[in-house]
Amino acid sequence: MKLSLTQMSELKDAILSLPEKEKDKLLVRLINKDQMLIKQLHFKLLENESDLEARFYELQNTITESFLYVKKQANRMSEHKKYDAVNNHARQLNGWVNEHASITKDKVSEFQLRLLILHLCFTNFPDFYQLYFPNKNADKHFDYLTGRLKAVLALYDKLHEDLQYDYKPQLLEVLEFVLNSSLSSNAEAKDLLLTPYFD
Repeated sequence: MKLSLTQMSELKDAILSLPEKEKDKLLVRLINKDQMLIKQLHFKLLENESDLEARFYELQNTITESFLYVKKQANRMSEHKKYDAVNNHARQLNGWVNEHASITKDKVSEFQLRLLILHLCFTNFPDFYQLYFPNKNADKHFDYLTGRLKAVLALYDKLHEDLQYDYKPQLLEVLEFVLNSSLSSNAEAKDLLLTPYFD
């Protein structure tokens, strides 16, 4: 049975009025039930700027190296299956970035990592996006990457203008690839490319 808002409010007040020792025990028990909360608290309370940097570089290297493995695997597959394999891989990597972003709340590293995934998809599998093989897996992959491009542009727009200036060349490289690829035939991608980024 779900508690009503009033009951939740009463419970919150009751918890806050507990003796310190009891409150601490309860807090530790609750934290132990939520792995993500543990990771978030560890980062917030026990880590610093150099830890954030280390986390970023470790994930960046993992993402880059993982594409070598996927490229090798995809070479043995039919065109139809390749799209599915690369799409699943991109999803998995973005899941890792989701966790990184949820733990660190750092928009700059999130932007860099999401842009890197797009860049690595395009540079490791350029034929996917130049020669279009009509099939549902290709369409699914194009739709997914278009959604990821949308997320990258939203993150870029939220960056400080100095950071936007620093990262604009990397963003333009990805946008120009999309513009000159079969991805630009995707209606949503076409809309995204009608932007001020090329000014």
